[in-house]
Amino acid sequence: MKKNKYVISFSILIVCISLFMVSLYHVEPDYFWHMKAGNYMIQHGLLKQDIFSWVVSGQPWMSHEWLFEIWIAFLKNIFGKFHVILYTVFPIFGCAGVLFLTNVKGISKNIPYTLITLLFLILIGVVFVQARPHLLQFFFFTIMMYLLYDLYRNKDSKKIYFLPLLTIVWANVHGGSSNLPYLFCLLFLLGGLFSFSFSKIESKRLSKKQLQRYFIVMILCMISICINLHGWKLFLYPYQNILDSRMIQNITE
Repeated sequence: MKKNKYVISFSILIVCISLFMVSLYHVEPDYFWHMKAGNYMIQHGLLKQDIFSWVVSGQPWMSHEWLFEIWIAFLKNIFGKFHVILYTVFPIFGCAGVLFLTNVKGISKNIPYTLITLLFLILIGVVFVQARPHLLQFFFFTIMMYLLYDLYRNKDSKKIYFLPLLTIVWANVHGGSSNLPYLFCLLFLLGGLFSFSFSKIESKRLSKKQLQRYFIVMILCMISICINLHGWKLFLYPYQNILDSRMIQNITE
């Protein structure tokens, strides 16, 4: 009974925190580019060249967030200015929901740690709650980590096979970060080859079945990234961005 009270209390707390984070949202100028690009693509198809810039108009443009841009333009056409709040609510509640529902058993066991986690969630919200596609990236990242750790804890889990499907959506919504699924599969794979303990950092050697599944899903995720309107070019796009100093300096996420 006591455990249920903790769960209910933290459920209410998480909802309140999520609503508070939504209230913090702000719109950056970058958002209006996404909106305009979405409206253009609804009317004319995929945006492949820069049509808005005065200096480099006509230059190739990698519309790696095309699905997000069409989505918010669609929401704007239906809900008007209120669409920004609707968009912000979805990924925030999604992240909070996944984190909570997958850790219900541990909430009552370690309340101080749970409170620290919630505080960290609020701090992230203060800095990063913006009406931009990276909010969906956080939601995808949360689901990805759940799938990866589920196999880590349960060697017979098959949930990780949903990750390539998530990667397809991720690549079309926020292609600039869609390399994370296969990179994290690689990290879990390499970490699972060894068993070690250093202070509170521990790693266990995974079974052959687990290692095989991480490897298979890693390859599938690499293929899934290429299932987009730009094909294999999107696979290289995040690494090309790393070499762009102006983008690194101005893109917060």
